[in-house]
Amino acid sequence: MLIRISLVSVIEATDGIRFVSADDAPAFVKLLATDYNRNLSDRAIWLAQRAQRQGDSFFAEMRAYIDRWTLEFQADEGYASA
Repeated sequence: MLIRISLVSVIEATDGIRFVSADDAPAFVKLLATDYNRNLSDRAIWLAQRAQRQGDSFFAEMRAYIDRWTLEFQADEGYASA
């Protein structure tokens, strides 16, 4: 996967093959250190902990929110019948 998204390159060496960082790797590493990414990580941890505590009720609640948002977005776009 890392090769496919240009983060790692494979080079031939006298002792076999080596994996080295590719051209896009520095930008990706820099992105990981941004405030946005740290905040996103904090939110993902919070979400996982909440799901673990609440179990099935958490997923039912999330499904209800997603269903409601879907209807609201469809209404905004003129797709839902009123």
